[in-house]
Amino acid sequence: VNTMDVIGNNLYVGGLFTKPRLQVNNPVFSSFIIRYEIGTNTWSALPNQGLDGEVDTLEVFAGDLFVGGKFHDTSSGTPFVLEHIARYDPDTDAWLSLPGGGVNGDVRTIAATGLGVYVGGAFTSSADYLQTLNRIAFFSANSWSELPENGLNNLPYTLAAVGNDLYVGGPFTSTGDGT
Repeated sequence: VNTMDVIGNNLYVGGLFTKPRLQVNNPVFSSFIIRYEIGTNTWSALPNQGLDGEVDTLEVFAGDLFVGGKFHDTSSGTPFVLEHIARYDPDTDAWLSLPGGGVNGDVRTIAATGLGVYVGGAFTSSADYLQTLNRIAFFSANSWSELPENGLNNLPYTLAAVGNDLYVGGPFTSTGDGT
């Protein structure tokens, strides 16, 4: 288990696991992400049996669960184009792609603000290579925004949003343009 977050009475758990969670007479098959329903003490799969790769970070924003990691699609192979980041809508129980098909490298951390989510990781652009993002980006109003000074010169390991301020930690030494 790498990460957990809560929406309502549901605990979402992400990590590096693929084996079914066994309940009495009810095996639950969900790869890399699973839901625990607190009120009923039961596990349940997310749509399409989860994802096809490791989940490293979860963050709730506007009632949806943003999921980041080392995945490309759902576990069942149903094509959604979820390159390293996806949005799960618990009201419709559906995976949603982000613009550009996601990002072109692993997502390590996500932090929500009142306006959107900051995303950090080993990516340099959107998955369709049409937007430069350089290891850190802002997602809001269904679009990506590059951060000032051309992002970071190395990946961030953690993000924390407090009010309008973003705190970033990791092995970077400067912004992407060297300032």
